[in-house]
Amino acid sequence: SHLTQKEVFPYVEWAINLRIIATRCDFLQIHAASMVYQSNGFVFPGVSGCGKSTLAAGLLSHGWKYLCDEFALIGTNDFQLHPFAKALCVKAGAFRAVRQLGLPMSKRIHYIKARKGRVAYVSPKELNPRCLAESAPIRFVIFPEYVAGQQPRLDPLSRPRALMHLTACVF
Repeated sequence: SHLTQKEVFPYVEWAINLRIIATRCDFLQIHAASMVYQSNGFVFPGVSGCGKSTLAAGLLSHGWKYLCDEFALIGTNDFQLHPFAKALCVKAGAFRAVRQLGLPMSKRIHYIKARKGRVAYVSPKELNPRCLAESAPIRFVIFPEYVAGQQPRLDPLSRPRALMHLTACVF
């Protein structure tokens, strides 16, 4: 079968992501959103669908600085978070929330990802070029878990349990 133009773009995006994984061995790579607030680096690791990109979009709309919604790139020499400022990939279930935040989804074009369905992209540079972060020290690691209808809350994890969760997200 032939892929439509809307189905091809996500494969190109993932090919770029795979090249980052394969060629940037100078970084520990975690499947995570990474953001900066008041010079503090935040890592939001998790599996696909846990809310990393939607959380990053929400924080971006509230003045946080953006590093990436797909990778936390951690320098093996300096243990700092480093940027890979690709467009945020938002799944169809979050379209309404992202629009309510006032974030522009690129030209309102929806693409089709094989396992994720319809997606759209938010370009941080279109929003505000100053929202892109420089490298920052890691201060917090938070494991997001989206649960429909539930109010946000923070549940502390022991260091061993957090390490187990984190290792599951390493590329």
